[in-house]
Amino acid sequence: MEPTPTPATAEQIAEGAAADAAELDRKASGADFRANLKTVAERGWLDREAPRLRAILERPTIGPLGLAPCAISGRPAVFLPRGRVAMMVAPGGTGKTQAILQLAVAVAGGGSWFNTFPVARDAVGPVALILGEEDEASMHRRLHRIVKHLRLGEDPEDPDGKARVAANLHAMSVQGVRCDLVDAEGNASDRFDALQAALEAIGAELEGGWSLVILDPASRFLGPDAETDNAAATRWIEAIERLTRVPGNPTVLFCHHTNKGALGG
Repeated sequence: MEPTPTPATAEQIAEGAAADAAELDRKASGADFRANLKTVAERGWLDREAPRLRAILERPTIGPLGLAPCAISGRPAVFLPRGRVAMMVAPGGTGKTQAILQLAVAVAGGGSWFNTFPVARDAVGPVALILGEEDEASMHRRLHRIVKHLRLGEDPEDPDGKARVAANLHAMSVQGVRCDLVDAEGNASDRFDALQAALEAIGAELEGGWSLVILDPASRFLGPDAETDNAAATRWIEAIERLTRVPGNPTVLFCHHTNKGALGG
């Protein structure tokens, strides 16, 4: 018999968020090797439980992709962790945008992604969806179609699903707008500063802050040479990691084509 998953307590959630924020602050402050190269005894890692890895999406517990919950904690395995930068990579024309639209709806409204990967209970919340290849009319059509297909709001056991999506999903088209987030020197651009400021200001007014930020496609947000130069791509990733520090400690997900140089590996 599989153990019953144990919901995270508020204290565990806060502890995980604090640990993630501390790690990002450490990275942002630069590599102070003398101050930060410590023994695990000094850090106390072996004498206390590690902060819980928080999830946006969990692994299913049954089916071909199933993985049993942790035998010790009873919690489901994490598929998409919270507070990280993640990349969805696939050839062009394979449905990446449709997949991230459905992910945005799942996280904003609760439930599961593709009826397979459950959204963690404490991850249901605000999503920032910023698309560079869809205009607002196209986004409207596609999101309306998804919500209608999923029949959100029609389930008598969850009549508020559609309302949650409506309240939590923040959508914006940047088609035709310059959005490179780093400059030619690899520094954060004015556009990055504007995006970060907007996420911080809006997130401060949201209960619990952001859960997920989606940028699609990466090519619309990359700086000069980031698609072909590994060093430039690294500077861009470092900038994007700063967005995981906005209120809510969200995961930042971007989509990329497999045939595009440095970020494709």
